[in-house]
Amino acid sequence: MKVYRILCGLLFLSHTIIAHISPATYAGWVRGVDEASYTAERTDRADINLVAHYYVMALQSFITLEGAYQYSLAQPDNNLKEVTNYFIKPWPRLKRGQEMPVLIQDLKKRLDTIYAEKFAIRPTAGVRPSASTPKKGPEPAKKGPAALSIVEDVPGKMLYTMIGTTKIVILQGDITEQKVDAIVNAAKPSLEGGGGIDGAIHRAAGPQLLAACLKIPKDNNGVRCPTGQARLTPGFKLPAKYVIHTVGPEWSDGNHDEDALLTSCYTSCLKEAEKAQPPIKSIAFCAISTGIYGFPLVRATNIALTTVINFIKQHPKVFNEIIFVCWQDSDYAAYAQVVRGIKI
Repeated sequence: MKVYRILCGLLFLSHTIIAHISPATYAGWVRGVDEASYTAERTDRADINLVAHYYVMALQSFITLEGAYQYSLAQPDNNLKEVTNYFIKPWPRLKRGQEMPVLIQDLKKRLDTIYAEKFAIRPTAGVRPSASTPKKGPEPAKKGPAALSIVEDVPGKMLYTMIGTTKIVILQGDITEQKVDAIVNAAKPSLEGGGGIDGAIHRAAGPQLLAACLKIPKDNNGVRCPTGQARLTPGFKLPAKYVIHTVGPEWSDGNHDEDALLTSCYTSCLKEAEKAQPPIKSIAFCAISTGIYGFPLVRATNIALTTVINFIKQHPKVFNEIIFVCWQDSDYAAYAQVVRGIKI
């Protein structure tokens, strides 16, 4: 506040000097009108002195009001002339000899009116900003969902984006070659291996994988992993430490809970990884249910990406990297198209 007082004093001196040198010019500047509107006959030095003194007093009063302080934060680009126009121009021509305390009280009333109109607040005169008074500016504009920032490292082969601290990668390649903590296998309910990705993972992991799967107990329906759930085994000869087996839904017509079951596949895999010891920090997913199970590719891709992204947002810092491995060009094209359309 001492700095403000010093500035006000300097302003008063500068205004007084300018007023004595060129009353008409000063009056035109203070009143916010064209210089030619005033002449020496209409404005004398005494009158201009009073305007200069009053103007500085207005600034002093201005900075002692909390509402005025908020106004200054909300108007970072305001300048002396704008402030002058607010507080001086609307006033009638000042009368010589008019008492300053009366003017200041009138000014405070005018400030109240301006603040009520602009900010729907009613400042209390004499309240100074303090360390306990929060300095609030205008509410920031609410931003709508924004598209993900995509980096394409290898055009047509690999791209990635970041969700918080988790890297989301879309990669065309072989899931059995991924050097991650865990890869996801699109398995059958029996977990006894099969064709497609399921068979490729079993061949790469070796016979120990099948033996580990057969040790998983069956439920009352005689299956080791019901549709939409997940089971964890070691990776054995794979570069990955673990294999998370999940059973995707077979596509019928979209009216038999296919979307919900596919969503559950991805969620179950992430939960299985989250509770593993030691924790699984990186996962590679295949395109679950899009092979012989016939789930529409783009629809399945949208479920895969949105489910994983939403899980990461709700469980930040759990995973370092999640990779969606696409075997075919068409798979990669679908994932690349869908991820570019997602907004968060």
